[in-house]
Amino acid sequence: MTRALFDKSGRRRGWSFDLWHESFCGAKALWIFAAHGWCPLCQSVSSKQEAILADYAEQGLVALNVIIVNGQSEPATPEYCQLWRETHGLQEVFSLHDPEENVLQLWPGGSSSLSAFIDSDRIIRAKLVYDSSEAAIRSELEQVLAP
Repeated sequence: MTRALFDKSGRRRGWSFDLWHESFCGAKALWIFAAHGWCPLCQSVSSKQEAILADYAEQGLVALNVIIVNGQSEPATPEYCQLWRETHGLQEVFSLHDPEENVLQLWPGGSSSLSAFIDSDRIIRAKLVYDSSEAAIRSELEQVLAP
């Protein structure tokens, strides 16, 4: 099943992704983190994702890590995604490789270390660019998960 994403005004944001795992269904919020393998900030965020997810999992948060390129700026492969998961201790965070860089449609102009927070209605409630500090991520999650 493919679902489109929309911004707060209801405009379609272009990128659709396959909800390939049943755990996405019924989630109250989805945290999409787009990472480049060469990016130190992306590596730092990924190493904290599992702990952040654990703190919000009971509130219905699911996290998806989208790996765009590997450490040599080559398109990410499924094998690189698995290596990324192992390197950063990701067990509950889902990973997806995106060699076509489709996820960057959520952030016009592209960038690195990108977070988008999507509610159960598939509305993009918040986005972070560059400011991927744990405090900023938790602040956005609190707002998205608020009753």
